[in-house]
Amino acid sequence: MKHIIYLFLYLSFTTAQAQWNITLPNGETLNLQWQERENSQQNKGIHTFVGYSQNQFVATLVVHPNKEASGSLQWEGITYQLTGSQQAKLSAKELRRHNPNARCGTDTEQHTSHFPSPQNSPTARPITTTTSLMPNDPEGILYLYRLAVLVDYHDFAHTFGSDITQVKNFLLNLETFLNEVYVRDIGLKFSIVADNRLIIQEAAKQLYKQKSRRDIIENSTEKINEFIGDKQYDIGIVIAPGTDATLSGLAFFSGGFRLVRKGGASAIAENATIAHEIGHLFGADHTFKNVYSGNSLYTEPRYGQSLMGYSNNFPDGAFFSLPTAYQIRSGIVNRSYFKDSQRTQLVNRNGNDVSNFNYAYGIKTESSFPTIDRTKLQETYTIPKDTYFQFRIKATSPNNLPIYYTAQLTSKAGVNDPKFLTRKGKTEGNPITFQTQYSDLGGFIEYTRPNAKGEHLFWVATSNPAPQRFVNYDMVAVKVNIADGKTFAITNGMNDEYQGGDKIALHWQVDPNFFDPNSKVRILLSDDFGKTFKYTLVENTENDGTCEITLPNIEIGAVEWGKQPKIQLPAGVIKVEVIDHIAFAITNVAPYKISNGKSVPNGGFKVKKKTGTPTPTEDSKPQQEPEKNIVIYNGVSTENANNYFTVEGADDNSPIHLLIFDEMGLKVYENEHYGKNGDYFRGNANAKGFIGNNKALHGTYFYIVRYSKLGKEEQQKGFLYVR
Repeated sequence: MKHIIYLFLYLSFTTAQAQWNITLPNGETLNLQWQERENSQQNKGIHTFVGYSQNQFVATLVVHPNKEASGSLQWEGITYQLTGSQQAKLSAKELRRHNPNARCGTDTEQHTSHFPSPQNSPTARPITTTTSLMPNDPEGILYLYRLAVLVDYHDFAHTFGSDITQVKNFLLNLETFLNEVYVRDIGLKFSIVADNRLIIQEAAKQLYKQKSRRDIIENSTEKINEFIGDKQYDIGIVIAPGTDATLSGLAFFSGGFRLVRKGGASAIAENATIAHEIGHLFGADHTFKNVYSGNSLYTEPRYGQSLMGYSNNFPDGAFFSLPTAYQIRSGIVNRSYFKDSQRTQLVNRNGNDVSNFNYAYGIKTESSFPTIDRTKLQETYTIPKDTYFQFRIKATSPNNLPIYYTAQLTSKAGVNDPKFLTRKGKTEGNPITFQTQYSDLGGFIEYTRPNAKGEHLFWVATSNPAPQRFVNYDMVAVKVNIADGKTFAITNGMNDEYQGGDKIALHWQVDPNFFDPNSKVRILLSDDFGKTFKYTLVENTENDGTCEITLPNIEIGAVEWGKQPKIQLPAGVIKVEVIDHIAFAITNVAPYKISNGKSVPNGGFKVKKKTGTPTPTEDSKPQQEPEKNIVIYNGVSTENANNYFTVEGADDNSPIHLLIFDEMGLKVYENEHYGKNGDYFRGNANAKGFIGNNKALHGTYFYIVRYSKLGKEEQQKGFLYVR
């Protein structure tokens, strides 16, 4: 079944400008942001791209010198094949719908997992450990693995239509997909072995006819060796169906570290599934908790949310969890490696040179470490049941790369079954919140309510991912105990609408058994239904359950909610957060309420702006005061010409240098004479190699701005919001 995705292609690799607007068969429109990535075939004029939707990695695309394009889109549990050209609309063929009952497996021989045991820490005290829990490489060695993909005849004929060009396009899309997630989260990079001998094009030469996946991987390494030689690749996998109807893939656990098992994996022709099986080859267990999980860390509920789960319907895009990163990095960090691309000069690190080990080519990159301010976190927090909580991570980085913030549940089975969804890290991750979320129809999303009593261990991490670098982490463990008590919650019933300047007597419930009597709270306001809280109503007040607040004189309207159906919800939300603690509360964000027996839109509240009253300045980072009267306005709207990035208070007649990066640390905008002749950032990228220059960006970005103040050069960093 073919569907047409309306995608108008304007490609020019000298200017790197394109506009790709995608409309799915159900009428949903996707405005992906496309960014170019390097690939192993770029010397042939081939370009590869990754597509993001609201900072979620969902697509890859390969474009040939003749402008023909082929790609893959993963959207809401459906994998689409994208094909087209510069002159024509891009078409999407539905390849497969995700079946959560489709399984994977690993061998059980010599199954030894890398995972730390939880430590007891019942008291609330600052974190005293100074080293990261996550294994790091001080030398910054980025490991490059040559990936041999053996495509058997059945898939050549049925999946790729006996078209070798389709196979090669698939392999380059696969390389792009793997490198996006493995470089960002793990520190591994892949290059596809381009050898037609690995593509079985004749029925008479089919290798695995009516074979189980176990039978396939038993001799898959030997088969790849026969075709191209064991010195021509570092890791391998076979694309073949297998007779196990519900088994999407199988791999030897940690086989990638052994020469005799380095090709011991098999899978269907699907990017996420192959990434999953390669994860097993590098010593990663499953992450989810259900009857199909087998060897698992049990850190994710249901079928899992990350790549080592079974769910290919990734709400946050494709990613590896912190527990998976820990397992794989425990096996690769400080391993011996070849320092030359010919794999002849082995660097023996820590005396672990063993003849039957499988070593890769290691590229020494700049090594730097983000550092978490541990004084702002405690080892253990105890909160009442149903209390929302957040991790506000303060960290520094020695370079100009954005910091990637992550907080994920890591309690193993036997301590607690997983009770919280695992979400991908993000550069705008301060704070990372755990609160009840709602479906399009208004029901609770499972595993978002913080109502599971007991001890929950979280890993709180920062990292500095970037292309061509080995990613390093700083990571600490934080325990959250949830117990019976009075929920920390706002008790006010809010009006549907207010006027700017209105005063509200705000009340919230405080259980003295959980909070220090001298604790303080901060009160914030959101104008985008809780996505960000840019206005500080009260910087610091007693946590005694009551405070009079004054609404700023701003206009707060409605935001669009849901997909089917789409509704408009009042966007005002108030937040009370306990300072130097994790507990917080917000006013209503439930999308629906029951009125006269019917479900009607609900949401937050609106604010009408009064004329003749001063308008406050947005404060997107309320915990930080502007330095030396420099004021930065970092809220950008593509629909309002008056909302653009502005720097006030810098020396006149001195240049302002503005850099803007996306969540992967890639530059999307640069201007060394910012603001000159009215040249302001209004939401459009201008960096070479970033696809999407002519359309507005959306989401959260990271900026670095350099300017002069009183003749002295200064610099500020922060987050930039584009609507």
